[in-house]
Amino acid sequence: YLDVSLGSSSLRPLRIFAVGELSNPGAYVVKPTATIFTALYYFNGPDVKGSMRSIKLIRDEKEIANIDFYDFLLSGKRKNDKKLQRDDIIFIPPRENSIIVKGEINRTDLIYELKDNEGILDLIKMAGGLKSTTFLSRVSIDREIQYRKGENFTSEVTRIDLNLGDLLNDSSNFELINNDIVTFYKTAPKSKNVFNI
Repeated sequence: YLDVSLGSSSLRPLRIFAVGELSNPGAYVVKPTATIFTALYYFNGPDVKGSMRSIKLIRDEKEIANIDFYDFLLSGKRKNDKKLQRDDIIFIPPRENSIIVKGEINRTDLIYELKDNEGILDLIKMAGGLKSTTFLSRVSIDREIQYRKGENFTSEVTRIDLNLGDLLNDSSNFELINNDIVTFYKTAPKSKNVFNI
């Protein structure tokens, strides 16, 4: 006769807490093999205001891990992933610098989240790189600037034009700030043997 018992506490579901910028914060029951990455599936990850760059695992009031989900999205690597334990807390902070990308780049018309130490070269990498038809003599940044006018504050949008080729050659990582709109342009086609009558 063979008597098998699966009563080990290691096979019991885990209760964790997900808080911060997500649609349904609260307690969740996950599999005992769950990690930070797999737990994101249970509560559908951050909402539109939540950060994907700094997802924190808190255990016994201490930060155990801080993961950047972009590493997984861009390279397939699950850096700093940790196995969860009972009563762990996954905290989603607010999104950092949001940058809108338009124009002649591989992943266009999207919003990217940049950390404070990241700039335009990081943005190009996140957006899948430049197309072969990207105009290298110009990239424009529309930036909203607030200033004091009398007793009130007002804002206006200013355009910053940069030479993209120079930035790439010098590895100059021009700093971007929250709500910048970066536009990449297409090269003008060169016509040959064209006659106008």
